[in-house]
Amino acid sequence: MATNREIVLCLALVVTTMLLVVSLMDRWTGMFQLPTMMTHRVNDTYAVPPYASRLALSQDQTAGTIQDHFNMERIHQIQNITREYFGPKKNIIDFDDIDVFLEKCNPATFTRLNSAGVPCDVTHTHVNHYRTCAVVGNGGILINSGCGAEIDAHDFVIRNNLPPTASYANDVGKKTDLTTINHAKLWEVCSNLGPKNKTVRKAILTRLSESPGMIFSYSLSTVGSPGRSKLKAIDRVIRDNKIPVTLAFSHQSAMGNKGLYSKLAGKRWRVPSTGLNTFALASTFCDRISMYGYYPLQTYNNRNVSYHYYDRGGYGHWHKMDQEFAMFQEFHNQGVIRHVIGECNSD
Repeated sequence: MATNREIVLCLALVVTTMLLVVSLMDRWTGMFQLPTMMTHRVNDTYAVPPYASRLALSQDQTAGTIQDHFNMERIHQIQNITREYFGPKKNIIDFDDIDVFLEKCNPATFTRLNSAGVPCDVTHTHVNHYRTCAVVGNGGILINSGCGAEIDAHDFVIRNNLPPTASYANDVGKKTDLTTINHAKLWEVCSNLGPKNKTVRKAILTRLSESPGMIFSYSLSTVGSPGRSKLKAIDRVIRDNKIPVTLAFSHQSAMGNKGLYSKLAGKRWRVPSTGLNTFALASTFCDRISMYGYYPLQTYNNRNVSYHYYDRGGYGHWHKMDQEFAMFQEFHNQGVIRHVIGECNSD
């Protein structure tokens, strides 16, 4: 018959074993859990989750602690997903290759015509792989942020829809390696480069010239669409004016990759924003992404925030900016990205 001492020892062993199993299960599920939308619904709008106050990291982070923020294991998990849908070789193709691409490749599959499974290897991209990238949105949250120098310090800087930078450089930086544009911006740029309004034309030429070496990439389909002719018109103007900008196109529309976000966030957004698609594309060739200017809420620290830093603007109701914002915050919390909100360190 067991003694009291033996019974106690057996119970202690059972409890210790159970705690160890629970701990291992938590670690296992945490490693592979996909992000969830962690917002707090308030009167049909989305408020900032409690941990969002930790997102304005730039004020007191050193370079070492910024690097320590990133969880490379989690980043690689996300990259394995996004690379199924995006990649610079497929989505940032040198526009000089448009004719050979249409002649020899299947746009839908990005494979050689009449060669089943052979990748479309006749095109080129100017985008490589980078250790650090800044993905810069156009949000009014950047006003008086002082983030310009921090943004420009990244290996590769990506923006959306050709925003002005020269007059706002202290807050948004002046470096642009890649700008992705949507349908509306392509039409606007092409129209403004026409000969009718010399003042507007000069302004667009100046904007294109602000970042020598920039890649100007249309993220929607050019195949069999007016987008191809618009890009050709812009290309002629750029060449005629000797502006050091490279045009690029995508093998198919970024809007066809909606299934990606079901895997990333459990959401199938009908119209993902240009910013969201730009992040997903950037994640395929950037190891550490810091995001700036992605803040759709109307106030921050008791002050009003405009939608754009350069005008009041606004976004269409078809975009779910609040839900996209929540995903970015969750990715920040996981160390997948660094989502900067607030002022940057000026040192």
